[in-house]
Amino acid sequence: MSRHDAFVAWARTAAIPFPDLDDDADAERLAPLLEPLLGPLLAGKRVAYLGEPDHWIEQKTAYHSVFLRYLCPRGWSCVGEEFGWFDGKLIDLYIETGDESLFERVAMFGYKGAERPDRSDQITGLLKAAGEDAYPTAAFRAHHLRLARTLRAMSQARATSSPRIRYFGFDVDASPNSGYEHIGESLRGAPASAGLAEVRARLERVPGESMQDEVRRLDGVLAAFDTHRPEIEDGMGTAWADELRYSFEALRDNFDYARVVYPATSWDTVAEGMAMREHLMQRHVRRVLDQHPGEGVVLMAHNMHLTKDDTRIRAPGIGPGGGKERAVGTWLNHQLPEQVLSVWMLFERGRDNQPFPDLPTKLSSPPGSVNALLGQVGDAFALPTRSQDKRANALSSTGDIVMLYNQASRLALADQADVVFFVREVSPLRF
Repeated sequence: MSRHDAFVAWARTAAIPFPDLDDDADAERLAPLLEPLLGPLLAGKRVAYLGEPDHWIEQKTAYHSVFLRYLCPRGWSCVGEEFGWFDGKLIDLYIETGDESLFERVAMFGYKGAERPDRSDQITGLLKAAGEDAYPTAAFRAHHLRLARTLRAMSQARATSSPRIRYFGFDVDASPNSGYEHIGESLRGAPASAGLAEVRARLERVPGESMQDEVRRLDGVLAAFDTHRPEIEDGMGTAWADELRYSFEALRDNFDYARVVYPATSWDTVAEGMAMREHLMQRHVRRVLDQHPGEGVVLMAHNMHLTKDDTRIRAPGIGPGGGKERAVGTWLNHQLPEQVLSVWMLFERGRDNQPFPDLPTKLSSPPGSVNALLGQVGDAFALPTRSQDKRANALSSTGDIVMLYNQASRLALADQADVVFFVREVSPLRF
């Protein structure tokens, strides 16, 4: 028997199959199947990664749902995603209140109400897609609406002694302007003071200013806030003041990222922006961990953001961090050694509805890739990446793993993930 045949024989006995996993009702029914696999692996863990290979495949919806259905009732109450920080605030408020009108104000879903009338803040450089019409906004929104409804249902059904489920985005925002509305609502009703008046005045947008000018102005907002912080805290309390200052900082850094990346015409400049982005992601995750010390945290993002050690990967193009900053998953794994459980989703073939016209929407994995090997095991299953059985060694050996845009990275899967969730054939996000 060949090494590959031996692996397939082992995997078929070790895998947990997930037949007919299509919607949240299936996920709720099937989530308990994860217990024999995840139960022993979760001991001593603080963070769980749910990595995905492609943002624009429908099967990630059920994948997220089945793992969240297992994790959240077991104390994993903070759920973060590769999603804008301020947009995430709106989804979190929906989970708390059930007000679905909040989705109409999410920039990632096409909301334009926070945009400036005097300046266009659109991507014009190398990262510009065919145009806004090419992005599958309606399907992307539908996916997140289903996810948010799942999280709210679980939060409402929790024990009264348990903290509610919280959602947060840990990425730059789809629109750098999103933070102005959130900050404006935070300031509404705050008692008048000379210090806060100066902060408000500096926060006002200046007609015709460039993004660089805006970053400098927001630096001034932070300086004014720090000068008057004792007075501001006296009026509204330390926690409110701390949250407000963090919002100013996130707003400033959204624009700092956008001023670099949006007009970028060289890949070196894009790499600089990717390093800024990954650093911002690290800071957002650290803030949530610090604010909720007794709660488990789930992070959902592309697999390459949620690596355990990105120094052991050879990948094409400019990845997370741009080669200048560690991926947020690698950074966090070093911060919390032995406290991270990592799950990666992979596929063999199918289609997505990614928006870039020069990149493929038909997905395939070449013979000899890890994806093709897993495709011989079954249609949909969860599998540990390490085992005492030597037949499992194929997952601890370096091989080609295919993900978004059919790009293959060289890595040993067991170095990066504790569990692989595999779907043989995927399809585009639907709505």
